[in-house]
Amino acid sequence: MTRMRRPVALAIACIALGSCSARQPSTRPPGPSPGPSTPVSEPRYEGRSLSDWMGQLQDADAKARVGAASALARLGPRAAPAVPLLIGALTDRDKLVRTQSIAALGKIGPGAAAALPALARLVEDDDWATRNLAMAAAAAIQQQPLPDNAERDKVNRAKAHRYASPPS
Repeated sequence: MTRMRRPVALAIACIALGSCSARQPSTRPPGPSPGPSTPVSEPRYEGRSLSDWMGQLQDADAKARVGAASALARLGPRAAPAVPLLIGALTDRDKLVRTQSIAALGKIGPGAAAALPALARLVEDDDWATRNLAMAAAAAIQQQPLPDNAERDKVNRAKAHRYASPPS
């Protein structure tokens, strides 16, 4: 098994959380902004409503769930109503669903504060990438900078030491 190098892993986290892009594409149709008496419609991405994506996050097909989590990440803070479903997806049997859900929670930002306890548990996950992505998402939710390399390395070394130590 090959180990990911730190720059590659950070680039993956950066891309997953979308902090590398200059701007997020607008999903609002062109035209005048809704006035005070005009009802605001549900957020949309790729022609589908937030409710559609939330429903797809519960689909039996893992690819559909991954796509839904990715779409919710693209909606960013406007996907805050999906936070409870995304928290549930953190325990999905499919790793890609879990990691895309972590990324979506990070992209939602402070509106996903309810996910912080679940993300704290994922920092102890056996998978190195999951741990680092969970740390990055928690930092984004708390509007904090990414943990420095020393902090991430400390968590990763502790986890690696546990598996390298002979059983007592």
